[in-house]
Amino acid sequence: MTPIKEFFAAGKATFTLAVPSEFVEAHGVKPHYTFRVEHAEANGRWPENWFVKLLSGSDNETDYKTFGMLNPETGQLRLTRKTNLNDESWVVRLLRRVFANVYAGTPERIEDAGFHVHHEGRCGRCGRKLSVPLSIDCGLGPECRGWTTKPPKDVATA
Repeated sequence: MTPIKEFFAAGKATFTLAVPSEFVEAHGVKPHYTFRVEHAEANGRWPENWFVKLLSGSDNETDYKTFGMLNPETGQLRLTRKTNLNDESWVVRLLRRVFANVYAGTPERIEDAGFHVHHEGRCGRCGRKLSVPLSIDCGLGPECRGWTTKPPKDVATA
């Protein structure tokens, strides 16, 4: 998958970051991490937010723990107060690097370094199963990206 910032901010994005084996061995990290970025509408008490969650158990539907918040405009990841992760945690550092490269328009640097971002095969916005190759590549279906018959240039050239 060529990650695009619209996928991460879509509201229901679930993706896995595969870590190269050399990095796993050198730093003692896991071979992959699965994340979910969920959008929460503003209410009378809280503003609109994008919560970043990490899969922390064996049930890949419910075992997610919130550890941060994504700024959908900048790609900045801010840790929440109650998380047990910190700025030096490898999982935080790796995800920040992914977001930084995607939001800077250089997602190829992630793959050039041996890391791979995989989405779950569902649209990051509506959750429908993806079947069109271009949609599978970017993680968003044509209606959720606003496509009619052809994709925008940033996806067509990715």
